[in-house]
Amino acid sequence: MATELSCGAKCFRILFIILNSLFFLIGLAILALGIWLLVIGSNLSFLTGNSYASGAAVVVVIGVVTAIICLLGCVAGIALRKVLLVVFLLFLVLLLVLEIAAAVLGFVFRAQANDYVRTNFESAVKGYTNATTDATIFVNAVQNLFKCCGVDNYTDYFNTNGVCNISRCSFPGSCACTGAGCVTFNSSQVCPAAWNNNACGNFQPQQTVYKQGCYAFVTNNLDNVGYVVGGIGIVFGVLEIVAILVSCGLIYCIWNSEKEVSV
Repeated sequence: MATELSCGAKCFRILFIILNSLFFLIGLAILALGIWLLVIGSNLSFLTGNSYASGAAVVVVIGVVTAIICLLGCVAGIALRKVLLVVFLLFLVLLLVLEIAAAVLGFVFRAQANDYVRTNFESAVKGYTNATTDATIFVNAVQNLFKCCGVDNYTDYFNTNGVCNISRCSFPGSCACTGAGCVTFNSSQVCPAAWNNNACGNFQPQQTVYKQGCYAFVTNNLDNVGYVVGGIGIVFGVLEIVAILVSCGLIYCIWNSEKEVSV
């Protein structure tokens, strides 16, 4: 026998299906984001290591699980299957707990993540060559985007450890500055061994480069992205709490209707 719902229960049901449809679309969006992160991850592997690919894979899994759970919720809401609704409710509570745990861990390890990024960024700048590698692609992209040079400043390219890569005879082209915030420097000091050995050919020894380093720009933008993601996460969490309450209400309405029919 079909379950007859009261007017209030029907409102719960409609709201439940609307929320699940919204969450299903959000799950697909999260899945698409995870796939995009996996695609571009190879260019950032030197900076983030395997942790980036692992994080992107987690995003993909979250998207898939969210979409499946919400699809289950829609079926349960349309068919009014109490068992499916209870399973959906348990999954939703578990997902909310995991999201809270992830947010706490992200806040706790935020400083360590910045240190990790800095260490790898410094390594990429110190080992910069004219060859095309993931590291040089990233460094050039950051320096072109933020109009900066080096990690803290342009002197990060100087020959500070006594070891000079013979292929680096000047600052990277992405450091070239034509506007404000520039400094003119003799690039022969970047790699003196190469210049002293006449290995630099037609490179111009004098360059005008950006004075400001890139690390502050990178971390500030990562923080801004984190704030946006955090804000979205808060909104998503609130919607999940609403969905949990609506699910409880719908389960109670179905149980109450079945109880009245049995009487």
